[in-house]
Amino acid sequence: MTREIHPALRPLQARLGSDATKRADWALGLLDAGRSIPEVAELRVAFGSRWMFDAAGDYPRMARRWRERLGTWSLQGAELEGEPPIVVVGLRDERGRSWHLRIGIDPAPPHRLVAWTVRRALPVDVRLREAAAEEYAGLGEVERACPVERADGARLFDDRRACYADYLKLMGEVRVNVAEVGGRIVAVDPFAHYRARVGGAVRRSRPAGSSGGRRPATPPRCAAS
Repeated sequence: MTREIHPALRPLQARLGSDATKRADWALGLLDAGRSIPEVAELRVAFGSRWMFDAAGDYPRMARRWRERLGTWSLQGAELEGEPPIVVVGLRDERGRSWHLRIGIDPAPPHRLVAWTVRRALPVDVRLREAAAEEYAGLGEVERACPVERADGARLFDDRRACYADYLKLMGEVRVNVAEVGGRIVAVDPFAHYRARVGGAVRRSRPAGSSGGRRPATPPRCAAS
């Protein structure tokens, strides 16, 4: 973390501190094709024990995947949210799509990353909410209309339609989020919690996504007909 900090991050330094701002710049650099991908040892220091390193290639592969997906991007701005602060960086990719990179940094040295997520910025007319159980049966049509778009241009479809609600019954404590545009459901994203006994105590897992979960690349394109 010796390179010059990106100009958009410099105004955050007064609140974050110098070293934490350098970590934020390092985290932003994971998306920058102009920088070399860090070695696994450096990634281990940055992410610490919060993220699993079962396979040595996981994080370099993650960085390459996001670089391929975003292509050449421009930074639209950076701000801090919450306390302790999360760095939120606005990006625009080469296809004109807007993204948010959220970087959580431990305030204590060595300022490990506690969050690093990239998400599409939602259009202003999109509303997110939890689906009611009586809506589940019709969500298979939405899933069918929302393919997974791979970096190589291939589109992968799930087609469960009338059986969609039955698949949800196979999950744990299920919750289904949907996106609406003008009152019309255009995307669906189910997930579940599971309970397991760990160290003699029953614990509730973090959300586990269903293979049927879909977020729209652009809501109108994914809207079911």
